[in-house]
Amino acid sequence: MTFGHRPPPAVRFAALGAAVLDLILGLALVVIGMQSPEMSALRYVGLFLIGTGWLLPWILLSVSYEVESGELRVRRAFLHRRIPLDAIEEIRSGGTGGALVIEYRAGARRGIESISPEDPSALIQHVLMSAPQMQATGDGGARRRA
Repeated sequence: MTFGHRPPPAVRFAALGAAVLDLILGLALVVIGMQSPEMSALRYVGLFLIGTGWLLPWILLSVSYEVESGELRVRRAFLHRRIPLDAIEEIRSGGTGGALVIEYRAGARRGIESISPEDPSALIQHVLMSAPQMQATGDGGARRRA
């Protein structure tokens, strides 16, 4: 099952603000580079900023979460993380805007992943149904059975 992403307002602001700044700075560098022959290299820097300004919003805002085949998959644009459900130790509220913190084992070390699903309780319920070793906690999270 796939769950949507609801990024915190600060992340949305940072991603979109960075894209707007890249676009403005890129346009300014292109204009400066076109007006002065000795500054023509600035055109290429400006074109690079204009061409890559969409990357940060794409990575931060195009996120989805899938729970299937014994895994929780976190997809961020072209970046993917797979967390086996049997490796999850705990899922708890992260405090800000419905964010969840997932603690899991990654071999001999422990990993932590912070996610912001649109419906945190539905994701937790789906993990509980898909992972029999997990049990609900009183605070709306989930923990590995002792």
